[in-house]
Amino acid sequence: MKKIIFFLTLGAAALTLSACGAAKTPAATPATVSEIVPAVSETAANEATPLAYGVDISGYTFSPSVLIVTTGATVTWTNNDAVAHQIKSAAFNSELLSADQSFSFAFATPGIFEYSCSIHPSMTGKIIVK
Repeated sequence: MKKIIFFLTLGAAALTLSACGAAKTPAATPATVSEIVPAVSETAANEATPLAYGVDISGYTFSPSVLIVTTGATVTWTNNDAVAHQIKSAAFNSELLSADQSFSFAFATPGIFEYSCSIHPSMTGKIIVK
């Protein structure tokens, strides 16, 4: 009787081990994955909506004072000071911005765009467009 139980136990263990190995599913191949999730073409990725960036005007400073963006990005300056500011640059100029007012500019070409506050010339900033 002990021999029968031993062989039954041994057979059950062997069956369990072989079932684990047989139940494996093949790993997904790149072709399988691309059929499920189509790849995004480089053109489509470049046509994505440009990012929006913000510059905080507070404490008589622009923050960040230097901002790096990609071509087509829009930068919005928001005046969080109690006093008015006016952004001036060779490429763009804002109206007089009272407290809580904003000014936006879309950068269509690469370059370095330095700007300042026309009322407070010590306030300076730079946008680098790549």
